[in-house]
Formats: sequence, structure tokens, C-alpha cells
Amino acid sequence: MDLRCRTFALGWWIVAAMTVGACASGDGSTSSIGKPVSPGQPFPNGFLLVRSPNSEGWTLQTSSRQGISFSRVGPADSESYIAQVSLFELPPTKDADAFVAFIRSNVERETPPERFDTLEVNYEYLDQRGYPCVKMSGLAEDKLARTSSLKRERLNLQVRALYCRHPKNINFGFSAAFSHRGATIDKQLGAQAQSFIDSVQVVQ
Repeated sequence: MDLRCRTFALGWWIVAAMTVGACASGDGSTSSIGKPVSPGQPFPNGFLLVRSPNSEGWTLQTSSRQGISFSRVGPADSESYIAQVSLFELPPTKDADAFVAFIRSNVERETPPERFDTLEVNYEYLDQRGYPCVKMSGLAEDKLARTSSLKRERLNLQVRALYCRHPKNINFGFSAAFSHRGATIDKQLGAQAQSFIDSVQVVQ
């Protein structure tokens, strides 16, 4: 898997920009980009089995060797949802605390304060999958959100994400993230996010 276009891009800037990366589609084709996907539609890539969110209204937004993302509009004009999976290079870390610190520092580095006010953020080490993961949940204010009307607004950005070291390719990591951006808070986001994150599995 060629990751030269991407090393680490996990900050909230990524989900706010509604993109997974700047690389081209992995097979050079963009014919499926922007088209609707079925609930739970599989998208295997050799490293991971990814499924689209298990609900209606999602479209495929980006697809490359570095990851895939899906988008859905909300009831309000300024409201949007993103579900995405990314692959990235991951150096060795000596223990669980070091792994959490590495994820935290990179997320913070890619969350520019001139764009975001971080209101809440939590990191938790998990090993229930049998390999190292870090769960992140956060709430920020996107001070320069661009909406469908092309206006700049201040909107809430909710993020739920899981960052893991790939158990078979330990020099790589992957993230599964689910986000909501809008004027209001989606109190049901946790269940939607967990369903998507749980569906992302390592290819056996």
C-alpha cells in the first residue's frame, strides 16, 4: 500500500474539510465519487473491511489507497455528517501511555486554533479488539465553517473516532471516525458513530 501521499492526518481539520486526503483515487477512477451507497455496503481494500454507515442517505465522497469517506447532509442547510476511514504510517510506541500520547499530539497538531475552539476532548486506551487502539471523543467550535450557501459560519463539530495499530502490519495505523457539524448538537451521535466504527474490521 502506497502511503507516500499521507503520513498522519487525524486532526479535526480533516473531518471539517469533508475530505480524507489529497491523493487521487486508488485505481485512478472517480466514477463512483458522489454516488449514493447502500446501508452497510462493503468496501474491502486488502487491509481493512470498511462498510458504509448502516442508514440511508449516504454518498461516497473520497476513495484512495489512504482511505475512504462517506457524507450525508442533515435536516438543516448547514448540517452535515462524515464517516471516514484512514490509513497512515505509525512508528513504534513503547507502551499504552506512549501510544495515547502519540495520537493526542498528532490530533492536536492538526487542529489549528485559528480555525477551532476545542470545548471537550477525551482519549482512552482500549485493547478489546486484541490490538492497541485509542478512543477519542470531542466537541469543538468550527469558527470558519463553509456551508452549502458558501457562507462562513460558527458551527459545532462533534467527533467520535478510534485510532488503532494494524495487528498484521504494525508499521501502519488506521482510524475510523464519525462526525457531525451543525448549529445544534446531535445527542444521538454516539450510537451512530459506534455502529460505523464497530463495522470497520481488519481483513483476516
